Amino acid sequence: MSSQTMDSSLLSASKRDREYLLSPVLTFHRAPACLLSDRKTNAPIYWNAEQFKLDRVTVFQTASCAQKRAILQITTRDILERAYEMETFGVRYAEKAIALGMTLQERTLYSIFKAENTYHLTRIAGWLDREELREFQPLFFPFLADFIEGNNANVLRFIMQVVLEGWELNSYRKFLKACREEKIISFLTEMLKNKSRHHAIGMTLFKQSPLSDCDREILIEVLAEFTRSIQQLPYHLIDAIERVLGDLSRAQKKQAIAELEIDKYNAMQLKRLHFLIDKERSGQILTELETRGCFH
Repeated sequence: MSSQTMDSSLLSASKRDREYLLSPVLTFHRAPACLLSDRKTNAPIYWNAEQFKLDRVTVFQTASCAQKRAILQITTRDILERAYEMETFGVRYAEKAIALGMTLQERTLYSIFKAENTYHLTRIAGWLDREELREFQPLFFPFLADFIEGNNANVLRFIMQVVLEGWELNSYRKFLKACREEKIISFLTEMLKNKSRHHAIGMTLFKQSPLSDCDREILIEVLAEFTRSIQQLPYHLIDAIERVLGDLSRAQKKQAIAELEIDKYNAMQLKRLHFLIDKERSGQILTELETRGCFH
């Protein structure tokens, strides 16, 4: 596991003053995310401004109709690219779980999971208008690429099925509720059923195997990175605005962050993660994460 992606010191400063906490956000640089440079003027919009609270953002409200549409095209593609990344990780995890499976039943189970995730991935790739699937480069959760190469089935299961798929379920339900495209609604409904089953089976299997001290150390590092990564996700909205309107001033960024209620959104995401970890009685892991300030 790369030490570069597992620097837990980034998560230990829960008592820093607010301005210092905002500084990396206000200089948030544009990730090479979402293939946004490929945006077309006729690109689809599956979620409206209200879904992202962009309707409350002053710089968005004062933009032209064409600029608003361009921003929403970016945010739609952003969601699809994130889902594409998650399903790619899902396929790779299923392949690893098949290889690590101790019984025919377990290998068969994860073969089914792989088939379902591959189907999800194919559908999403179609909406991204990709004629060819280029080499995969994770943009939202890059640390998972190395993590999935590990050989501890129970550690992988906890992260990928208990925590990640549990968090995905909550996210996809919100996107389903606000979606304005019937084909996406139908797909998300089907995918949620599969995800729910994967999550439930993962929790059952995880409970059957104890964790060693080494396992807990690995989980703490990965979960610390995950809590940091999910708090970066809403700032892609700021990025989308700047891609269309140009660079915002520091004051404009601070105002947009407040209008988007990013602090409130991130607090809800962290609460959800806290619940997913705590309900599996992972007391030592949770205590260490709280000590590091990961839920602040």
